[in-house]
Amino acid sequence: MLAVLVAAVVATVGVSAWFLGRPWIRQGVYGHVILLEGGCMPPTTPYACRESAVSRLITIRAPTPWTATYRSPQEQGTTIIASSSSGVDGYYEIALPPGRYSVFVEDRGQEYCNRLTGDGIACPLEVPAGRLNVDLQIDHATR
Repeated sequence: MLAVLVAAVVATVGVSAWFLGRPWIRQGVYGHVILLEGGCMPPTTPYACRESAVSRLITIRAPTPWTATYRSPQEQGTTIIASSSSGVDGYYEIALPPGRYSVFVEDRGQEYCNRLTGDGIACPLEVPAGRLNVDLQIDHATR
């Protein structure tokens, strides 16, 4: 009963996960979604470069070739493994078995990705046995 009450409070007010002793998953990935904005080119004036936690949809796909990211998510042809939304504090958790994946964050109506591997995989994610902390950054900053 207490767990249901705590979950209702989290859903309502967005209490930070660390405050509640999370992560709760035993296997998978967790972290925060952060939006970077403003003038971040050194030297910057104080407060010109801003980071804020944001609520966004996170999509875990089978390893996705970088070239597929130029198409809409429906045309990419890679399987969606899991998805979840971050809370108002940016925190998310997704249960996943160990393996290789691509992770995307919704931004401006599209799946956002800003990294690739030498073998051309977009936004790679290697999940080991256990939990993996991965903070996802959406970069709108000017440099």
